Amino acid sequence: MKRIGILALGAILSLPAIVGCEGCAAKNTVQAPLPPGATNAFDATSYRVIMDAHAAIESIRNDVASGKITLTATQKAALNQIISDQNAAQDAYEAYHAGASNDTAALSVAVAKVTSDLANLATTIGGKQ
Repeated sequence: MKRIGILALGAILSLPAIVGCEGCAAKNTVQAPLPPGATNAFDATSYRVIMDAHAAIESIRNDVASGKITLTATQKAALNQIISDQNAAQDAYEAYHAGASNDTAALSVAVAKVTSDLANLATTIGGKQ
């Protein structure tokens, strides 16, 4: 099996720490401007984590489709779980971003679940050649 974007997954997995730390900075800390369309830093970071997870999922799917990697039944089930959890996180994000929900805790949990799923799958298939 081929290594799958371990560095990319590492970057994705470090982002939930940022999501959970909204408001942790000192008072005088300079903040980067928000990307266009973002309502606040939490919104922007959540979106970035979800989109990076989506890219990792698509990368795995493409590697499977092209024959670069072959997943076991257990790994396929884990990938399907990641896809389901990513869809749930996307739904929670869209509700938050649109203002239909201000439940940051639920969105944080959904984002953390996706990144945890990806870390587990990366551990399972990432280190095998």
